[in-house]
Amino acid sequence: GSFPAKAFVLPALAAVLLVCRFMTAKKEFRSRNLKLAFSALSLACAAGGFAAVYFYPGGSGTLYELSQALHGHLEDGYGSSRVLIWKKLLALVPERPLLGGGPGTLAARVDLTFSRVVPETGKTLKAYVDNAHNEYLGILVNTGALSLAAYLAAMIATLHRARKGKAGDLAAPLACALLCYWVQAFFGLGLFLVAPMMWVLWGLASAKQQKE
Repeated sequence: GSFPAKAFVLPALAAVLLVCRFMTAKKEFRSRNLKLAFSALSLACAAGGFAAVYFYPGGSGTLYELSQALHGHLEDGYGSSRVLIWKKLLALVPERPLLGGGPGTLAARVDLTFSRVVPETGKTLKAYVDNAHNEYLGILVNTGALSLAAYLAAMIATLHRARKGKAGDLAAPLACALLCYWVQAFFGLGLFLVAPMMWVLWGLASAKQQKE
């Protein structure tokens, strides 16, 4: 495959192997060699994906921006201007660190707009920032450090209990699905079309864990 394809395939394979390692961590799985194999393969694929991105030879696109970030070079426009948005929002945190500015108040606290010209019509479209483009940063800015700490603690508790649960329990695959969402949430918008599904899965996982 092409170089960019490898850069995506290796981390994806690492994630799959990590899930396998997660499942074999349960006490019912007694094969130490199998556990070590999944761990070693996962680390190898993750390292390969990291190297592929780090040495990416392209000059534009998402992989190029990731490569530049790994080299310590970040521009405000990277990630569809996420870097600029995060900088602006992080500057708001010291104003109300514990409780945040309040739910839904982000747009009122940050003065940041984007515009682009539509070639077909010649008109200029303008948009203002009302989303952190990072769910964790959004929680921190809107409802504060205490809220974010509680959210992260609940996440960790869910994953830990799923890891220690019984083999074949539905809570484990639910926790893996939640983990996938929580990883992409670092760049996500928390859209109403998707976020409710995460809460449903979280509720189901918690309910299964309570029965243990």
